[in-house]
Amino acid sequence: MPFKDLRTHLLGSKPFIIGLYGVPGCGKSYLLDNLRSTLDPKDCKLFEGSAVLDSLVPGGLSAFKKLDKGEMTIWRGKAIDAIVEECRREAVVGVVAGHLTFWDEGEEKGAEVWTVKDQEAYDFIIYLEQPPRLVVERRGQDKERSRPPVTASHIRNWQTAEKDRLMEIHREHRIGFAAANCPWDAIEKIKSIVGVTSLNADKNIVAARRALDQAIIPIEKEVDVVLVFDADRTLAPQDSGSLVDDECSKGDVGLIRLIFSTLDYTYRALEQATALCERYHTDEEFEGLCGSVSQFVEIYADIKELLASAQENPRIKVFVVTCGWRRIWQRVLQREGLADKITIVGGGRFSDGFVVTPEVKEDLVARLRDEYKKVTYSFGDSPVDLGMLQQAHRAIVIVGGEKTRSKTMDQQLGASIEKGLVARQIIFDNATPRLDTTTLPVTTVQQVLSEIREIVKDGELLTGVTSKVSENPRFQHLTDSAASKILATPTRDASFSGPILRDAHRRIGYYLAINLISEIVGVETYSIPHVQGRPTEGHRLRDEAETAIVAIMRGGEPMASGVNDAFPLASFVHAGEADELTPRRINDRKTIILVDSVINSGKTIVEFVEKVRLVSEAVRIVVVAGVVQADVMDSGTGTMARMLTGDGNAWLVALRMSKNKFTGKGGTDTGNRLFNTTQMD
Repeated sequence: MPFKDLRTHLLGSKPFIIGLYGVPGCGKSYLLDNLRSTLDPKDCKLFEGSAVLDSLVPGGLSAFKKLDKGEMTIWRGKAIDAIVEECRREAVVGVVAGHLTFWDEGEEKGAEVWTVKDQEAYDFIIYLEQPPRLVVERRGQDKERSRPPVTASHIRNWQTAEKDRLMEIHREHRIGFAAANCPWDAIEKIKSIVGVTSLNADKNIVAARRALDQAIIPIEKEVDVVLVFDADRTLAPQDSGSLVDDECSKGDVGLIRLIFSTLDYTYRALEQATALCERYHTDEEFEGLCGSVSQFVEIYADIKELLASAQENPRIKVFVVTCGWRRIWQRVLQREGLADKITIVGGGRFSDGFVVTPEVKEDLVARLRDEYKKVTYSFGDSPVDLGMLQQAHRAIVIVGGEKTRSKTMDQQLGASIEKGLVARQIIFDNATPRLDTTTLPVTTVQQVLSEIREIVKDGELLTGVTSKVSENPRFQHLTDSAASKILATPTRDASFSGPILRDAHRRIGYYLAINLISEIVGVETYSIPHVQGRPTEGHRLRDEAETAIVAIMRGGEPMASGVNDAFPLASFVHAGEADELTPRRINDRKTIILVDSVINSGKTIVEFVEKVRLVSEAVRIVVVAGVVQADVMDSGTGTMARMLTGDGNAWLVALRMSKNKFTGKGGTDTGNRLFNTTQMD
């Protein structure tokens, strides 16, 4: 495919189409049947090419076989067009079982049925190459299709000719190609392609979290400090992406650069860059390219010392989180003897299962800090890393030579510092500092390493939730505390109602916000004027301006107002039912705080959580209540316990947990007491 057409294809709206090829009898139909039971039809549609022709051609497949070659080509084009249109309309990946050639034994060569329409439609072709003797056996046992007898040697020659031709098509038209020696290899390849191409930004973050969790969970109890590095121009002065693009472009204008200049570092851009990589390079070619590019990448000597020291200490874990190709950096670290205990989170191939966006970087550092309660250091060099730097306890900006470093970093870094980012810079190659050394103080790798060693040595952790926690670590309550007993007294006193009771609930909301929610979500720093006339550092809830407080009406409103007192930059939303929580009201939020006065069955809260998840799978949810009925937290049957177990990014906080199953009514109903409406019930 010419560069211009490929560019239009990648940046357009065409669905991703996978061709499943192989000689008749190799097992393509069997493979499709297996895929039907493993792939979600919302993500992928499966097609038998012959079945599509049978449905389109007047008279069906038997009539098609009587047509001349030109007419057959026209109908094949109409069939693939219909498949593409159906996949576009339903926004799914298409998998099409078809044929490249037909070749009867005794003929000099096979008759190719590949068309221009196929060339335009297919993004990737998987060739199922089964042992020739097995193919011969299957053809002979096939009761549904009448196939002429063939020898194993003919099948072998047929397979070789088709693979050679598909490689030509791959190189000429930039259509991805992989040969699979068994159905399971083909199934895994298809599943990996569908997995990435059917994701959205939120699902992509969830997939990246799984990779992080797999690395940190086995060593969670041993590790105190986690170092998270960007790769390009952070670990080393080189940018492996530029080296890759020079090779991928093959003399054309850099297509990867084009994608990122058009779509920025969005999920869409990185997904398209992965698709481009798959089209340009088979798995074998990809490995060769990663090997050659890695030869030109040299880790900074001081960074190498830091990584080696961290690798030797079981209380320190290192992650490299890169928007670039994971395999290149794996090769680089292997060459330096640093790959054993360093986890690389990155993409480059569909088999990685996700792509790394700036949002993924930010989310993973926040997860290490908040979910796993680790001291976090982030190291980055460009605007893509700013979110990751902002989420870390300690942020380090790597500064390289003026010719290669990001030209837009100074402005965006300065803006982030004005909003509260506290960071330091490490300068390499005698480069000019970023900003000024007062705004962004200079440190060294040796100083940072010494600092980390002291933290590990003294057990000094920068975070920690000090509230009482139940058996479920994401349910936090203060039932037995003295403060809880004092705050709860007015809510239990039957003589209190109306404004006095609403004030009591408001105080509870404020107390839970300050003591529990802030520990879960974390805080960020920002500049405030000191009473002595100089600027100093203040603190507020992390991403406070991107937080929505949802008052579940009507009983949750007073307590939600108290939460809002603590977090005044958050938006305030009223909702009596989950359906009132429209995407417009909670879209683009990083934290949703759902507030109700009492949780009895948990049914209402679960409905609200499910509604939020329809909008975003990645947003952090904190449920706040004055009282939680104990049965809802039963590890086996409790609605809230099941919700917290199934949703790794949701928390529940409460003033107290109660075993009292009494549900208020009339004068004992919390809502009626709060608003003096007992006589109306």
